[in-house]
Amino acid sequence: MQVTKWTKEQKNHLGEAIHVDHHRDLERAVINEYGQVIIEGELGKKAAANYDRKYYEEGITATDDWTNTPTPNVINDHQNIFYVLSPLIPGFNLTRYYFREYEDTKEGDTIVLTHKRNQL
Repeated sequence: MQVTKWTKEQKNHLGEAIHVDHHRDLERAVINEYGQVIIEGELGKKAAANYDRKYYEEGITATDDWTNTPTPNVINDHQNIFYVLSPLIPGFNLTRYYFREYEDTKEGDTIVLTHKRNQL
């Protein structure tokens, strides 16, 4: 039996785009570091509807680079995609940590996550 030793470069899919419409597929795509994850279908519609919603109104929270800041600064700057997706998905296994390498955009009824190191 031959054992293959995997390196980080072999495990990721930074040169590939994937379309997902189910939360399990989304989780696998983010964990496997696809270069672009396009969230579409019913999940995409729900996420697009939630995209501009503000989840915090006061207090202290953390920005994407993990610095504490007054929550209004985070709301006015950019909502973390984790807070858009987590209320929609029961049993969501991803945390904010998994999305730190992704930038998100809304395009109609889809959300596009683009990895910062994508090779597309």
